[in-house]
Amino acid sequence: LLLINQKVLLSYCSELILASKLIADFIYTKRGWKLPKHNVLLNGADLPEPITPDEKAAICKQFDAENRPFFLYSGSLYRWYDTLGLVKAFHFALHRRPDLKLVVIGSGDAEREMHQYIQINHLGDSILLTGTMAHDILQKVIQAVDFCIVYYPGEPTYFGTSTKVTEYMAAGKPVISTPHMLEIIEDGITGFMTKGSSPEEFAAKLIEAVQNPELARKVGENARVQIASRFLWKHYIRQLVGIYRSVLD
Repeated sequence: LLLINQKVLLSYCSELILASKLIADFIYTKRGWKLPKHNVLLNGADLPEPITPDEKAAICKQFDAENRPFFLYSGSLYRWYDTLGLVKAFHFALHRRPDLKLVVIGSGDAEREMHQYIQINHLGDSILLTGTMAHDILQKVIQAVDFCIVYYPGEPTYFGTSTKVTEYMAAGKPVISTPHMLEIIEDGITGFMTKGSSPEEFAAKLIEAVQNPELARKVGENARVQIASRFLWKHYIRQLVGIYRSVLD
């Protein structure tokens, strides 16, 4: 019934604004629906206000990440996102680099099993689940970490782009992602991206990023330039005004 209602609703749209070409293909092509007139505008970001060296040092100390490769995952912790798989992937990476630190910010129905896995495998020093966090504080944490993680299960279809990814990139952070961010990340150029979604493959990509600090630095710089030149929210104002005018005229 939900799909029927969705199809009827979309059929009455004069024009759609979509955040991902992948999502458009998933919704319409795979379901056999006729794709209405549409525009694809990937999620954007604002350039963050820089933090001071003292603020960065305080954040690293707060999370016991001083002098350690410091990773961040933020977002919903739901089972259908397989966030437990993310923890397993980081566990695999820890076998090769026991000094890694991961902070997970968010909440969801997978939290309990993630906590259990961390406790059973004695990973409390390496993986910390903080719960939710105010967005302004999260923006400072993003700037303090070394790497940001994006992890989704399955085929790169439904998830499309994510605002948190563009925020990571706007902060100049190297993003390590499963193949779902292929619309905005190019492996080794504007981020690090696996070909598949298995925890083992993702762990290998984490290690690759850590062991290539100069490449990681360059990737972060490239990511920031890409967002600043094409994907700031202010860039979308003229495009959106043009779309609205074309529909209303």
